Amino acid sequence: NVRSGIYKNGALNKLQEFVGDKEFNTNSTKQLIVHLYKSSVPTRFTKGSRGKENPTPSTDYGALKELSGKGNKVAIEMIKYREIKSLKEFVEGLLEASQWNGRVHSTFNTIGTETGRFKSKNPNILNVTREGRGVEVRKAFSGNLIIGDYSQEELVICANMLGHGA
Repeated sequence: NVRSGIYKNGALNKLQEFVGDKEFNTNSTKQLIVHLYKSSVPTRFTKGSRGKENPTPSTDYGALKELSGKGNKVAIEMIKYREIKSLKEFVEGLLEASQWNGRVHSTFNTIGTETGRFKSKNPNILNVTREGRGVEVRKAFSGNLIIGDYSQEELVICANMLGHGA
């Protein structure tokens, strides 16, 4: 947890260094737009602003990925910062949800999902990315974590194997 805080602060400092503004607020879309599009023309816009006279440039992952592919250092560092921030919040949630024995007992359910896929809550452990630093977090789950994406047929097979019938 302390380590993730250090990573987050390091990424924030690097971002502030690139934009040349120690007061840069990473949660401010307006500030991010100013720094992202200093040297490039926006090609992606937010859904609500498309077709308007002055559409709002997008700062979502797709836009950041596109800009980072063009060498935009602010976009590259923003992707890193958001990844670290997301993982830090996830790990803090896991720590809060851990039981007296140090284990996390999430609830899995298919009720309330239209596709028949599993959903997880308290905490949502399916939310960990399979890329980058998320791999390190996934390693923390030892032995009994099965990750899968099942279609309806596979759910029926699983139910039968567990003795719940279909």
